[in-house]
Amino acid sequence: MALVQDATAGPVAPTPTDRESRYSAAALEVPPLNEKLRDVYAKLDWAEKHIADLRGRIRAYFQGRSPAVSGEIEFDLDRNTPDWSGVVFKPVDVSIPLTIGDAADNLRGVLDYLAGVLVRGQGNDPVAARTQFPILETPERGRSGAAKPPRVSGGVSNEALKIIDAVQPYKIPTWLDHPLLVVRNLANINKHRCVLTGTKEISDLVFTDPRIQLARYAITLGEIRDDYAELVFTLSSAPGVEETGSAYIFVEHTENRVVPPIGSLTEAAQFIREKVVGPAERVCA
Repeated sequence: MALVQDATAGPVAPTPTDRESRYSAAALEVPPLNEKLRDVYAKLDWAEKHIADLRGRIRAYFQGRSPAVSGEIEFDLDRNTPDWSGVVFKPVDVSIPLTIGDAADNLRGVLDYLAGVLVRGQGNDPVAARTQFPILETPERGRSGAAKPPRVSGGVSNEALKIIDAVQPYKIPTWLDHPLLVVRNLANINKHRCVLTGTKEISDLVFTDPRIQLARYAITLGEIRDDYAELVFTLSSAPGVEETGSAYIFVEHTENRVVPPIGSLTEAAQFIREKVVGPAERVCA
């Protein structure tokens, strides 16, 4: 079951978190290991600030005055089928997909900033060259068909090119939600849509109480986590009989590929910090 966010909804004030408090203006003034990468690290810190903001907004969505999900679900045990027509889902606030887009844009910017630093290291101008950090699902190939390292407009050193090649999605083609692919796709979508598509899905449910053939369950929220909230299904005719499920917030980064926004963006930020920017420190020394 999916729910597309209401583009007319007003913004919801996020709940401050411990993680969010790390990203004050003073924190961004701490110099990185390499002065050449100051702006790269500042951009990465700013992306993580948006992720912290997103965490607060999603929590506010689930904890708002009006319930995120309400109503009753009817379950037919013989057919093993739930009827969700009596369930109401609150529209996802427009600030959530907008913040997802902000985080993705900044993570994409980290990569392009880094590519610019590497091009300048070769004495060239990344602005004139329209330099971008390549993110490729398939490698470039020469006339012989042999794979070639990715090309960076403006030129980078061989050592830098090895780092860029090592993190490409084509290195692990089965990783369909590779962090760099998620960043690339979300940032590209955000260029052309004012609001990224936000969806809500419910995990598969199987009610197994043998006494119940056709039952109605009232739905309430349980524990709230980063990208989802647990749902409690209470049998309307017997309050002591309960089942559980989950309500998820997802974002689609390519056709029919959805990911949990906080989890995927957090993974992408960590991947970029540890696998891309970190190794580039020695190249920029």
